[in-house]
Amino acid sequence: MVLATSPPLTAGIAGLAAGLLKRAPFVFEVRDLWPEVIEELGVVGQRLPLAVLDAMARLTYYGARRVVAVTPGIRRWLLEKRGLSADKVHLVTQGADLDLFPEPDRSAARAGLGLGDEFVVVYAGALGIANKIDVVLEAARRMSDRALFLIIGEGMEKKHLQALAAEWGLDRVKFLPGMARQDIVSHLTAADVGLVSLRSLPVFGTALPNKFFDYLGAGLPVVVNFPGDLARLLEEEGIGRYGGDNDPVRLAQTLEELQRDAAGRAEMGRRARLLAETTFRRDAQSQRLEEILMRAAGHPPAER
Repeated sequence: MVLATSPPLTAGIAGLAAGLLKRAPFVFEVRDLWPEVIEELGVVGQRLPLAVLDAMARLTYYGARRVVAVTPGIRRWLLEKRGLSADKVHLVTQGADLDLFPEPDRSAARAGLGLGDEFVVVYAGALGIANKIDVVLEAARRMSDRALFLIIGEGMEKKHLQALAAEWGLDRVKFLPGMARQDIVSHLTAADVGLVSLRSLPVFGTALPNKFFDYLGAGLPVVVNFPGDLARLLEEEGIGRYGGDNDPVRLAQTLEELQRDAAGRAEMGRRARLLAETTFRRDAQSQRLEEILMRAAGHPPAER
């Protein structure tokens, strides 16, 4: 069995070649839609390179025995935009790591970080051109009620964002270095709200970013600032709020409403943790992937 995961698309081409050379079934996992993402971001604008990347994607999709999509939106895109058959494309989402996030103890985590009764908004992830953290800074600037923002991570935009925060006098926005996942647990557990921020693009409307599952594990209410599948999921499951379409005014209003509603936040956090323990358990997703691989290899899954 050969399993390749993308991006980058070259991993898919290598997996396809290895499968042919070894005469082994090839399964391709899609975590981001390339070249759609880099085209919509404007990273690559020339027609020829995009055409080459598109041909690589088509070759990999059609050469794979099974395609695994990590979000419902990616699966829907592959069916509707790429014309793949429903019996070929399977959904296996990311999962919440409940070993990393045992039953959250928020009081102990806050005491350990010296946060007192602060209202803490956390963003943990990349700080790049796709993440629109400038919208988060503008929302922090507009909030009438004081809140503490913890922005944890690294990326090409970090220095610019730090300079912008300093220019605007945002002393309540703290930039922390990127951390290993086991080290970030206490910061997420101690927070009141977890932010998911991305540029508003059609392709990102399919996203369920990794940080979302960590927020669930930590029992955090989630706020998202771009439209799409995640925004709908938050509202349907009662685990968070949609903070507008890259709109700092609405994002600030949403955070202020949550700041004033401690009981509502507690209920959202409880529902988030429950979702982590049921629908998005990592072991359940692993079992689903195992079954797909077994069937791709021509073996029925073992009875459990």
